Amino acid sequence: MDKNLTPSLDLEFNNIEEAWEFWRAYGKRIGFGVRKQSFNKSRKDKSKYSSYLYVCRKEGVKKPDIHNVKTRKPREETRTDCKARMKVKEVNGKYKINEVFLDHNHPQIMLVLY
Repeated sequence: MDKNLTPSLDLEFNNIEEAWEFWRAYGKRIGFGVRKQSFNKSRKDKSKYSSYLYVCRKEGVKKPDIHNVKTRKPREETRTDCKARMKVKEVNGKYKINEVFLDHNHPQIMLVLY
């Protein structure tokens, strides 16, 4: 796989949207869903993000539902506490990857396009 297509600590982006599109494209290529987990806003300028954490869609576990007893057909749990993630942080006007973990604890689904 091309080094520029895989998240690594030396990659940087011009803005936060570019980082999100990169993570979405990477997830699609590898075969896993993605989501935004959390963010921090700049203390000086509340309209800017200082960091953002993107994760696999199977990250974490759901909290127990107090209404589970009444549910006739509960949905199957989709989260597996997967640790795959990419965190970007604003450094000198650019967003740089400062944390990346790419191992999944579940199989990825490869899409075959005809």
